[in-house]
Amino acid sequence: MFCPKCGEFVEDGNTCRKCQIVVGLPENSISERQHNVPQASNILNPIGVIILLAGLAVSIYFFLFFDTSVEVPTTELFGQTFGGERVNNLGLMNQRTNGVIIGMGIAIIGLILALATRGKKIS
Repeated sequence: MFCPKCGEFVEDGNTCRKCQIVVGLPENSISERQHNVPQASNILNPIGVIILLAGLAVSIYFFLFFDTSVEVPTTELFGQTFGGERVNNLGLMNQRTNGVIIGMGIAIIGLILALATRGKKIS
């Protein structure tokens, strides 16, 4: 038989030297060979899980551990001491909120990547 790609003569069941195509096999054996080819796993699934975990870690840090308070300086006036306690700073509270929102956005992107590529294989 002749190779369908380059036209070189190839015996039935053999591979063409130029094109590496198996020539003259029945359809059953070709489909069996294609099903037995090992498939590589998709790299996006583990990356999606890593991004999801990183986003959750950022959100947890900003929500639980980011301090929004500042110390008020002490002042003494007529023998009376004022200040010295801690109060919330609106700028730091805004940074905390932004950190939680950004972390959750990253986590959602990671979740979408992990779910979109779940069970898919690259052939």
